[in-house]
Amino acid sequence: MATKDFLKPQNVPDAMVKYLVTNLKLSSSWVNNLKSVMKPGQEPGMMDFRLYSEADVRAKNIKVKDYASFDAYRAMVLFDGVYDPKNQTVQNMKKN
Repeated sequence: MATKDFLKPQNVPDAMVKYLVTNLKLSSSWVNNLKSVMKPGQEPGMMDFRLYSEADVRAKNIKVKDYASFDAYRAMVLFDGVYDPKNQTVQNMKKN
């Protein structure tokens, strides 16, 4: 997947779903309702990500275009971290 494909809101990648369900013991049905936005990370090939509830964002009437959409709404970000799309791995995921 090309980097440009990550910049718009999308479903959470499978590697992140697996991490949330396996490591954090979250419900797969809840996790599958989350959305992600990403931007190129500081390291080549890595992506910074933010996960959010589309329903919560819609209820607050917030328009999500890309990663920067949450700069003014940090409380709406549920998780963030670094994603390696090539190796399908998650790093530094933290709950907000």
